[in-house]
Amino acid sequence: MKVFMIKTKTKWMSIASLWFAAGATMATAQNNPAGNAQRGDQFFQTSCALCHSSSLGPGNTVVIKQGPTLVGVMGRKAGTSPHFGFTQALKDSGLVWNAETLGSYLTDPTTAVPGTTMTVTVPDASDRADVIAYLATLIVPAGVDLEKLPTVTGPDPDDWQRASPGDQHYITLADLPAPFDTPPAGNFPTVVARPANASLSVPAGFTVKQFASGLSNPRIVRVAPKVSKDP
Repeated sequence: MKVFMIKTKTKWMSIASLWFAAGATMATAQNNPAGNAQRGDQFFQTSCALCHSSSLGPGNTVVIKQGPTLVGVMGRKAGTSPHFGFTQALKDSGLVWNAETLGSYLTDPTTAVPGTTMTVTVPDASDRADVIAYLATLIVPAGVDLEKLPTVTGPDPDDWQRASPGDQHYITLADLPAPFDTPPAGNFPTVVARPANASLSVPAGFTVKQFASGLSNPRIVRVAPKVSKDP
């Protein structure tokens, strides 16, 4: 077998090595096709917008839905935005969001970051490329510090973020906003692993037992009611 060598500026390389490198580059390009931001926008609105906002709200407020805002997501370290309660798994992942990390995460979030509560996948490579291309267009406006923006609008002194223990409020029907007229509060809990010594406390005469374990990010657990009666 003959191996032909080519001299570069710094070292000799075999043609076989060059073919391998070219093949690897082509395979990577096939696995991560170039995306179309316009198609990605359409995919986002139908598949992602229920949980994630793609723009700031009135007065440059951060709109939080079931998931964090994706404004300025490119280049952001995962789990660091102060506007959302991320899982400890995502905070500890060390990921920085770019086309490669988003591609891996959207393919299978629970494999990329075990312990995340994000379970929605984008299995089609073309859809992933399109939505990633769209996410790259969601840039924070010039002169705006996303980390310091409020998640609510207006200077209302009775806003929940300004409340303190013991505050009392008298509310009439006329004081209430129209349905769906206000942005979500975004006051999310932080999801953490259960401590080893944690146990439930119940009133005297009641008992509680674990009925399932090993569940992988369950969103909904339904239990059929007990219909039989003891004789």
